[in-house]
Amino acid sequence: MDTWKVTRRLTVDLGGRFEWQYIDGYWAPASTRKTAPDGVGKVLGGKEAIVKNWWNKSLTGNFVYKLFKGGGLTADAMMAQVGANLSNWAQAVAPEAKQSTTIALSIGAYYNSHKFNVTSKINYIKRNNYLFAGNFENPNNVTQIERATVNYDVHTLGWTTDFTWKPFHGFQLHGLLTLQDPKYGNFDFTLFGDQNFNYTDKTVRGVSKILVEIDPSYTYKKFRFWGNVRYFSKQYACFSDALYFAPRWETFAGIDFKYNKQVNFSVSAVNLLGQTGAQGNIAGANTIKPEQASKYYDKPLSGTFIRPFTIEFKTAVKF
Repeated sequence: MDTWKVTRRLTVDLGGRFEWQYIDGYWAPASTRKTAPDGVGKVLGGKEAIVKNWWNKSLTGNFVYKLFKGGGLTADAMMAQVGANLSNWAQAVAPEAKQSTTIALSIGAYYNSHKFNVTSKINYIKRNNYLFAGNFENPNNVTQIERATVNYDVHTLGWTTDFTWKPFHGFQLHGLLTLQDPKYGNFDFTLFGDQNFNYTDKTVRGVSKILVEIDPSYTYKKFRFWGNVRYFSKQYACFSDALYFAPRWETFAGIDFKYNKQVNFSVSAVNLLGQTGAQGNIAGANTIKPEQASKYYDKPLSGTFIRPFTIEFKTAVKF
């Protein structure tokens, strides 16, 4: 990587990386997994070799053009490639692993002063050959489950604004707003004989379209008082967008006390307002249709939920 000050106003950062990724190991496909003598479970009857080579290339660029003191335009470009991991062969179905490429582009404006800093950007991100390996339930026969691996792309166009405001000594307010529209691409596959599933242009599950974060803090001598408020708009819980988790707020607060350079004390509260909510995905719902969503209503499900109201005390000692 290197930095060039092209003109008095224009600064360019460019970088590159070249990587050889090599996988050499063994795995046990379904054909080598035989029924145990007692009829329960499976035993390993053999193994097959895995040999994969990928040449991964990464390029980055950052461009800053100063229009006036403390303000100007900024742009970023990034391309990164990565191959699969050996863990992708942990299942009995061939993962059809491919090299994945991520492209990210952004352009925006910034302004920095003694009391106020802000950066606002329009962003575009795309990644191909995402690999999903899991169980799919036949929507026409819930007792039939097929395990498969599928590749798909994701892309989004979004807008982010990040600011920091320091109106008086000791106080700081940080905020971040993200608007995005993540979609699937090339997400088309066939299971259960001849059933086709096409989720292209569906909203990516587990990702909110609106994200808000507000972080006020105040420092007085050895004390720091802080808070954190986060908002997540609704998140879809399956590929078909038939189920979703409701929008939620997450709240945190705390007090830090710096006794000296080696010892710090803190007390913090998690879920200060006692909010409820869930995120992630719903098992067994990968292939359901919107008209079948009601069978999941009012049923207990496992997943990731907001922690209950909790108070934590911490002490950090540095040697």
